[in-house]
Amino acid sequence: MKKTRLRRALLPTWPPESVSEAMLLLLCAAALRLLIALWLLNGSTMPAEPDLADAALAMLGTLARPMALGLMLALAARVVLGVAPGLALGLGALLMVGTWAGALVQGVTGAAPATINWLELLCVGVLAFPAARLAGKPLWAGGLLGLVAAALVAAVAQYDAVHGLVLDAWGLSVRGALVFSLEQSRREGLDAVPLLAICLLAWLAAGGAGLGRTLLLAWVGGAWPIAIAGAACIAWGYVRAGIALETLPGILQPPSIYGLVAFLAGLGALLAMVAPMLAHQRRGEPRPSAGTLGLLAVWAAVLTWLAADEAPFLAALIVLPVAAPLFIKPGRWLSHRPMSPIGGAAAAVLLWIAGVTLVPGIGVPKLPFESYLLPGLVAAGAGFRLVHGRATHRPVAALGIALLCAGLAGLALEAGRSDMLVLCAVMLLLLELGLLLPRGTRAAAGNAAFCCLALLGAATALFTG
Repeated sequence: MKKTRLRRALLPTWPPESVSEAMLLLLCAAALRLLIALWLLNGSTMPAEPDLADAALAMLGTLARPMALGLMLALAARVVLGVAPGLALGLGALLMVGTWAGALVQGVTGAAPATINWLELLCVGVLAFPAARLAGKPLWAGGLLGLVAAALVAAVAQYDAVHGLVLDAWGLSVRGALVFSLEQSRREGLDAVPLLAICLLAWLAAGGAGLGRTLLLAWVGGAWPIAIAGAACIAWGYVRAGIALETLPGILQPPSIYGLVAFLAGLGALLAMVAPMLAHQRRGEPRPSAGTLGLLAVWAAVLTWLAADEAPFLAALIVLPVAAPLFIKPGRWLSHRPMSPIGGAAAAVLLWIAGVTLVPGIGVPKLPFESYLLPGLVAAGAGFRLVHGRATHRPVAALGIALLCAGLAGLALEAGRSDMLVLCAVMLLLLELGLLLPRGTRAAAGNAAFCCLALLGAATALFTG
């Protein structure tokens, strides 16, 4: 027994016994690729940062790209070989070893970059054959995996060029080099956010039903309008802070806009971690393993920290009311009722504050008691919660729609767009009439989500006007 424990402490098991153990292998393979480049290649240095937090951000930014490549190689093994996610991640770590050869050969011989690129493609392709044998698959499957893996390595190597071409085609700044008050270490990390987002979407699409249930449980079952409303509140605060600082064009250019994306992704990871635990507590569904929950927590912490220094604390404040039933014994009031309208109003204000704080250099703002903004947020949050709650009575839904439209009207007035009051009045009339139709109350959540899209319109009203 002691010998087995010592071996497991010093050497990983194969195949990996859990997803978390496989992810650790993948992280080690990506980190070693980075360390080899730093040791052997001239010019492969990270920005020198005297502050520990900035140095950690620079390390995360540099590590994000090889980690994303490893995740894509693991997904290729998952799809081509048809293996379990844990084994696929382990095979992805094996394929990542092929990318070490380029840095090693270039550092020793000084070969040209073009030669090194072809060498990495060849090594990754060759390692696909032992990967297929480790998975118990025929050699032809290894050949197919080698072709796909080599294509992925080549595509990630061209990420910078494609990224710049897309931004230039959209008329944006060249990789956000002049973003207001954004240090180089954070910019380096945020530049990799689109690549990480592509990895996440690819794993959701092809990673299997189990992964989709774990990550998307927070948004299925009618909860997607809440996600839309929350994202709208965060975007409104983000844009409104840019208007106040007169840096709106800057915060709408990469990589600063990626801070907003990173915060939303981290917040989604936290909610995805809470949702399966609540489902297990209330309906007896299988609970994800501690390793899976830990991976979601790490994903959320890294992304929110990239967004802003205060972002992890704000994300925890937003998720804490959702997770409160986990800490309350069954039978208490909070474990059997949805969030009250007061909670909805507080959540709207807190989400707005989170969006403001993501703007570089602004810090945590003071509440705007002197304008229509605070009443508008409170009314919109309370109204949306009434419409999206479990109550099916038409009078309650009618009151919620009225509050929601009144809140949107207040936001329009605060933005100086009184012409939007007509739109709010028309939306109020149509939604109230919709309650008279059959099953109109049960469809009110989707209609309210459509109303909340007006928050995004109000967020850009002053800029476009």
